[in-house]
Amino acid sequence: MSDRSGRPLEESPAAEAPPVGRMLRKSDAVATRTVAQETLLVPFRGTLASLRQIFALNSVAAFVWARMDGAVAFETLVSAVCDRFDVDGERARVDLEELIADMQAAGLVSEAGCEAGDVESD
Repeated sequence: MSDRSGRPLEESPAAEAPPVGRMLRKSDAVATRTVAQETLLVPFRGTLASLRQIFALNSVAAFVWARMDGAVAFETLVSAVCDRFDVDGERARVDLEELIADMQAAGLVSEAGCEAGDVESD
């Protein structure tokens, strides 16, 4: 996942891999738009969008994002990615752990039942 300049998100030492049974959901403070077959995430605070932090998702990240509804377990996401993208389970698990940690660090997702943190503006 990258910001709109194409730079990858920095790793956050506080971000942890999701436990197997954890359900994840999208933050209510993020708008999703598809432009020219590219999925973009636009965090907002109040009524203002943070245009300095627009996240472009690759096809795998967009596939996962579309399924983060708070009712799908992490392992279900892993299985879905394996089926859709013909990747082995361990590779999918590692990549999804990294993707979700990045999304959590950016305030884009939270554990279902918990409030997503406000997206901070610069």
